[in-house]
Amino acid sequence: MAGATEKTNFAFLEKEQKGMIHKIGAMVLGFSMVLAATAQTNKKTEQAFRNFLNDSQMQHGITSLYVVNSRTGEVVFSHNEQTGLATASTLKVVTASTAFDVLGQDFRFRTPIYTSGITKNGMLQGDVFIGASGDPTLASWRYDGTKNFIQLRQLADAFQQKGITQISGNWQMDESGFSSQTTPGGWTFDDMGNYYGAGAAGFNWYENQYDLKLKPGANPGQPVAITGTSPIPNAVILINELTSGPKGSGDRAIIYPDRWPGGTVRGTVPAGVSSFTISGSIADPRNYFFKSIQDFGAKNQVDIFMGAQPAAAVKGTDRSKMQLLTEWKSPLLDSIVYWFLQKSINLYGEALLKQLSLGKTKIANTSDGADFIQDYWKMRGIEPSALRVIDGSGLSPQNRVTTHALVTILQYARKREWFPAFYDGLPIINGLKMKSGSISGVKGYTGYVTSSDGNTYTFAFLVNNFDGSSGAITQKMFRVLDVLK
Repeated sequence: MAGATEKTNFAFLEKEQKGMIHKIGAMVLGFSMVLAATAQTNKKTEQAFRNFLNDSQMQHGITSLYVVNSRTGEVVFSHNEQTGLATASTLKVVTASTAFDVLGQDFRFRTPIYTSGITKNGMLQGDVFIGASGDPTLASWRYDGTKNFIQLRQLADAFQQKGITQISGNWQMDESGFSSQTTPGGWTFDDMGNYYGAGAAGFNWYENQYDLKLKPGANPGQPVAITGTSPIPNAVILINELTSGPKGSGDRAIIYPDRWPGGTVRGTVPAGVSSFTISGSIADPRNYFFKSIQDFGAKNQVDIFMGAQPAAAVKGTDRSKMQLLTEWKSPLLDSIVYWFLQKSINLYGEALLKQLSLGKTKIANTSDGADFIQDYWKMRGIEPSALRVIDGSGLSPQNRVTTHALVTILQYARKREWFPAFYDGLPIINGLKMKSGSISGVKGYTGYVTSSDGNTYTFAFLVNNFDGSSGAITQKMFRVLDVLK
């Protein structure tokens, strides 16, 4: 019996060894197929990229392309991968990845609202304090729970529940935890008055932007009338130098922040249409909030709102003796990052960068946030000179990042528990899951692509100082990236 048992065990071992040999053989074959596919992709990419380099639009330009096999990390193609270039909005993948890793995907901004004093016969004998948290989603139309009428109704209901119908004191805004500089150094004057140039303050409202309603002339060259602003009437005061451009010419208007508190709008919008809308940035979101609350009060008969006036900002208020009235909570970080990447909202990037700066200093500011990002990725193997960050959105042309650093961060993201939320936020462009970036003379794409043979590649492609149109260089970049499909 003992011999039979030994024979049976030996047979089992022999069977197991044969199975392992088959598995190893399959793995070797699979790896060989990956190598062969990678070599073929490398060859195709090299030829497509050579054609791109020889294009007339690149005569005075500089470009970098870095591609790795997502699973193995093997380099598929590299060119200038260690050269720092302006990123435009491709930098947003760096900000988003850092925010996910540091803050966590369940992070929320929280904006508490307090009252001081006592209430008698409906009168609050004290002040209302709003504790600014840097939340960029307050009154945003992108989420069901943050629309301005939802959050103002929440505040009105909180007053009602406390039996407060009037205030003898002031509305105070405590932004003491935030730098007074809302827009990063390096942003261009042409950008800052437009909606995508909205800076991040301690208190933000309606994504710090407004819509400017226009009535163009019937024919080119005729003046354009400003008919109003929304969602808040009289949001800004602008000097109007707009004229009507050729029919079908599109938006060629720029709002310049050259006069406080509004600015000057110049350029053209197309003639022959009954109305046209462009969007601008709000330089003073605190005042914008009070215009919003007054407008809400008038429309909804909320007396306590109609008399609200912006008081001077306060710093370092002692909340220990105050009573919490209510609290505004932002959506979870994964929802914020989704819209940050999908719609390339620069405000979100700057707000997240300031939140990250609190890991380095007690006052939220852009420069410390940029330093934090460099330090954070230095500990993960990326040299600071490969990740020269000026802002959190990529709007500054002074950012200098290598494609190697972008791909390294994207590869790191694949191994993190928050990766599904990050990946979901990346737009689908030209059939690839990637973030785009575009500012004057700069075009970029970075993300992931799964090829027809099942391989996944991680890539970053940046172009600086190209000639000609952005649309034309885009199509030529797509032709290079198409070989990865």
